[in-house]
Amino acid sequence: MKFTSLSFLIFFFIVYIMNWILKGKARHIFLFVVSVLFYAAWSIPFAFHFLAVVVLNHLVNLRVQKNAKSLWFYFLLCFNLSNLFIFKYFYFFWDSLLYLTASPIFEPDSIKFFLESQFGFDSITLPLAISFYSFQMIAYSVDVKRGDAKENPNFLNFALFIFFFPQLVAGPIVRHGEFFHQLENWKVKKHQLFEGFYLVFLGLIKKVVVADNISPVIDPIFSNPNGFDGVSNLLAMFGFAARAYCDFSGYTDLARGLGKLLGIDLPENFKAPFFSTSMSEAWTRWHMTLATWIRDYIYIPLGGSRVSEIRSYLNLLITFSVAGIWHGANITFFLWGFSHGALLAFERKWQLFQKAKGWDPNAPLPKYRIILGVIYTFTAFSLTTAFFNGANIGISGALLSNAFFGNIGIRIPKLETLMYALAITFFFNYLQLGKSFPREHWSDRKSLSFLLVFSFFSLVLLGYLAPGGTEFIYFQF
Repeated sequence: MKFTSLSFLIFFFIVYIMNWILKGKARHIFLFVVSVLFYAAWSIPFAFHFLAVVVLNHLVNLRVQKNAKSLWFYFLLCFNLSNLFIFKYFYFFWDSLLYLTASPIFEPDSIKFFLESQFGFDSITLPLAISFYSFQMIAYSVDVKRGDAKENPNFLNFALFIFFFPQLVAGPIVRHGEFFHQLENWKVKKHQLFEGFYLVFLGLIKKVVVADNISPVIDPIFSNPNGFDGVSNLLAMFGFAARAYCDFSGYTDLARGLGKLLGIDLPENFKAPFFSTSMSEAWTRWHMTLATWIRDYIYIPLGGSRVSEIRSYLNLLITFSVAGIWHGANITFFLWGFSHGALLAFERKWQLFQKAKGWDPNAPLPKYRIILGVIYTFTAFSLTTAFFNGANIGISGALLSNAFFGNIGIRIPKLETLMYALAITFFFNYLQLGKSFPREHWSDRKSLSFLLVFSFFSLVLLGYLAPGGTEFIYFQF
């Protein structure tokens, strides 16, 4: 069920009512069951597979909590990584072997025949949300191993932590310390309800009104960059940056809003990333739960910045290359992550150069440098989307080549739509610079009046500007 569909609206209305009718353990059981049903609406067999993975993780984590030196931790880590590898990266690995060896053993038909003859199906399907739930379970098992996870939840609470449907499909990636304590004193506050409704409508505007209207403008260019002129290729990359933000930030707003309406606070994933003055700062504001995950479980264990200068650059390249591959089993995603790691390494070198010259890199920046920094960051972020959204290296290369060196082709249609979308995207980023609405100290009447006006305005926009639903970008990961 898509969050923007009528079926989900009916589903959530029933869940919302029942959630506040039921109390205590009955509420936990109910939300766990409906979360499993939510996933099963996509695939019943994979819902059982997912449930089995959660059961195994819980049982092994109990063993590791009793003995942090237990080898069961390494078994669980290998299991979770293998589960992710088989379903998401197997074909990428198989194609790589074919490319490197040119052996007929690795021809696509051979694996197709093997699967069909042994298992009765001819291809491996990617389970919904496998990247997100795998990272969430790996983080929890590592924290148990380190002794940082003290909650010792029962199976029901652990399963709800993993299955909780508002954030199940595309995050945010929730940590144990952000979730379990809320189950102990599960009471909704008025400001949660106000902010929940606000975030739901804001997320719908970002996704349906902005992101979905950008898609038909830029998709033809990403499909055939050589058919359009250089300006169109460049604007398509800027447009995709805006679309990715509105799509994923919109999903996060919806997930957080739905969670708040059910009495659960989920972590923020975006904090005005397009107002960052460097790529380093942007990664503290963009997909924040993934950024902190790769920092805590990849970058710091590699040594972080506490090692030699060259090694610290290598750590950045490895960390962000892994982040790129996490997004998809394609060389283009690797190049996207690698390019971000290279930009962060360059910025670190620049900071060291500033310190050597006696400059303070942490000193407040003058306004002109802030503006230049924002332009640099948004431009660099946008140009790398050639790899993120390019179907292959050929298309990615053509987008960048045409943008820098020009190309004979048609000009992007509906240019004004794209320019409006870019302006609105920066407005949404501006809203995230301050505290989110509504604040706890606002009166109920003031908040309610705002919500009534905002919801009416949102419904009008959704009615007039909804172009037809497209899937959330991050659902494929």
